[in-house]
Amino acid sequence: MVRSWFHNDEAWNYPAWSISAEWFAYIFVFPMAFFLFKRIYSWLFVAVLVALFLTAQTFLSPALFPGRSGSIFFLFLAGSGLYRVHCLVKNPPAETIGMCGALLLLAYVCLYKIVPPLILYLAFALLIFGLSYERGLLARFLSTKMVVLGGLASYSLYMTHFLILRSYLFFTWDSVPQSLIVRFARLLVLIMALAGAAIFSYRYLEEPANRKLRSFVTNFRKPPSSGACTST
Repeated sequence: MVRSWFHNDEAWNYPAWSISAEWFAYIFVFPMAFFLFKRIYSWLFVAVLVALFLTAQTFLSPALFPGRSGSIFFLFLAGSGLYRVHCLVKNPPAETIGMCGALLLLAYVCLYKIVPPLILYLAFALLIFGLSYERGLLARFLSTKMVVLGGLASYSLYMTHFLILRSYLFFTWDSVPQSLIVRFARLLVLIMALAGAAIFSYRYLEEPANRKLRSFVTNFRKPPSSGACTST
């Protein structure tokens, strides 16, 4: 759990680096964010801090931090700042903000080769903040059954995607003619494999494991039943 605090090398399970880095954030960054934001009551000042954190994430080298924890340090602070803004602003134009984030994300996808990652960070910040109020067409779409299932299975997708991608590259032959139809078919197969592995892992591994762990914690916390002792 602490390997990536000190090392940059890839482990056998590639996603483990971010889990280790997030563990660092839960222990150190979140308490720091709590003490940083709890006494700030100006949403504008917090928003400026969020923008500064996103800018630092873009332009400061992660090598300034030990291991790979620097890859998420400023993003977690920015996310905590967004939560503070949400607490301070009760009725913003959330739908407009969310749509601006979606448009900015689309612009980044189309122009990612020529724009800095800061655009991507800003897009997600606007999306997350706007959607946190659960208003508008975009929020309703993200509440549909299929999209919710995708969100529930997203962690399993993260945990399995690297194995699927490695297998996909292994079974990609350069000798196969790369026509438009073949490229589209390969992309479709990749998407189906990613989605299938994620849903299978969520349904049969993650969800049952969560139920077992919750049951274990519940039983552990349950006070022992004291039987009544009667003497005759």
